[in-house]
Amino acid sequence: MLAGAFIAAGALLATLLVVDIDAVGMRRLLEGFGFSVGFFVVILSGGLLFTEVNVEIPATMLSGRAEDVRHQLLRLRVPAAAGHLAGAFVAGQPINIASDFSPIDLATLMEIAEYRDFYSLVGPTGAGPGWGTGLWWAIVPAAIGNILGGALLVALPFWYAGTRRPGR
Repeated sequence: MLAGAFIAAGALLATLLVVDIDAVGMRRLLEGFGFSVGFFVVILSGGLLFTEVNVEIPATMLSGRAEDVRHQLLRLRVPAAAGHLAGAFVAGQPINIASDFSPIDLATLMEIAEYRDFYSLVGPTGAGPGWGTGLWWAIVPAAIGNILGGALLVALPFWYAGTRRPGR
């Protein structure tokens, strides 16, 4: 849950950093910086990222310990995904209640919510596109991308590089 809360805080920081910035390139750079702060706090706190789980499971399979995979799926992937969603919701509630956004800040939040189809800090309150749209058009594709990317772009290349012997 902490990872989800930290990522939600990073999303809020990303949003607040770009208020009144008109240059699209600078907006994207600052959004990336703000979001990265949430990511770094997760790493520094020792939190479990859903992305991390999606590298660990295929790495375990490739190392020949496939019997551990079912246990890891239930022990890591499901709680990490549920925890991230719950953490974002729990962090988003007090932020949403306590926030007094100016019209410009609110317009920026709504622009980002529309751009991304879901914004975890406002979705649970009924603002934004709602839970169904958010889960189907943002969370599900991101989860599939994490699962495929973790396996094909991280675990598989590292496994291949580690098992390849000179002369092969």
